[in-house]
Amino acid sequence: SSHAAAKAGDACKKAGSTTVSSGKKFTCIKSGKKLVWNKGVTVAQPKPVETPAPTTSPAPTPSPSPSVYVPPAPIATPTPAPIVEKAPTGFADLVENYRGIPVVVWNEAQKLAASGSEKTTFELEFGPNTKLQTEVGSPLVHLNMASRLWTSYSQPKNTKAFFYNFADLRWVQDKNRALGGSWHKPEDLASNCTSTNNCSSFGGAFQGLGQLFFGLSTEQKPLFNLGFIRGNFAHEYTHTVQYTQLNAPANVKLPCWFAEGQPQVIGQALGFDNLLDYGKSRNGWISQPAGVLGDYSPESFLKFYEQTGGAGTGVCNQSVRFRVYDIGYFTVEALSAIKGIQASMDLVVSVGKGNTFESSFLAVYGITWKEAAPILAKAVSRIYLER
Repeated sequence: SSHAAAKAGDACKKAGSTTVSSGKKFTCIKSGKKLVWNKGVTVAQPKPVETPAPTTSPAPTPSPSPSVYVPPAPIATPTPAPIVEKAPTGFADLVENYRGIPVVVWNEAQKLAASGSEKTTFELEFGPNTKLQTEVGSPLVHLNMASRLWTSYSQPKNTKAFFYNFADLRWVQDKNRALGGSWHKPEDLASNCTSTNNCSSFGGAFQGLGQLFFGLSTEQKPLFNLGFIRGNFAHEYTHTVQYTQLNAPANVKLPCWFAEGQPQVIGQALGFDNLLDYGKSRNGWISQPAGVLGDYSPESFLKFYEQTGGAGTGVCNQSVRFRVYDIGYFTVEALSAIKGIQASMDLVVSVGKGNTFESSFLAVYGITWKEAAPILAKAVSRIYLER
């Protein structure tokens, strides 16, 4: 094929050759003696092929690189700070801050028992049928703690401690007679130990000799309740210290709520190894029903103080006397929180010198008993009612 421009009838060079011009295909033919281009045939024009516009492919999303799983940090729940009750500083804020009483008293008791020195030598004797529950441990530990707590006060040089149960009642009565003199008589021991599970204790001092008579139940006690047994050792020895200052039984010269309340504070504080258990023991006393008191109002406590020798007369109404062990305890505990544990024995020393309970109370606590009693009654009332 030729690509030269051609027209029909124009001369061409070789028969059969073709050319395309102006949209027609011309063929070289022989016309006579000449070679010319024929009329041509229209050539169909090919449709242009549309080239699609290039499309932009979205950039591939890279796959995340594998990583080590780290669990989310747990949301820490803050531990609430322990509630520290404010301690009373005097009678003015005693009622308001009564919840701080036990912490002050228990801590001071531990400090005094750890820092003092023993002032008496204990001689322990056990009845032939009497055995302490193994978990109680040695009574000497808690007796010495009580002696150290009262190290600033006169104590007997020697103290005899007799441990007995109902089966050994005659044995301890014979031991009592052999002492040659005692504020507690054989018949007192008998009235205080009437069955195998009802056997109580006495403590005192006579003519310079400490005398302790520990009546024990034969019943096995739960471990927690052994704190009350250990506390009884310190309780009765505190009676011995009282008697030494007074040269007489405590109930003769002191209100019986005070005479028993003071040793009860020491016994409870030294009988239990930690503040939590001390609190549990307190709750045990607080949970008693009001009974003969009628209710736990301040007015009932004021009446109780009068019935149990509030003015230091030594008179004690027997119908309510058994409550001196809890109401007396919480009353002296409140006084100890204000002025310190040893202040209570300072009062006993003053009475032993011939002063009245009221004048001794004023000298030690800086307020008359008549003024203090309503405040103490309100504080003790709140201890029972808001436990």
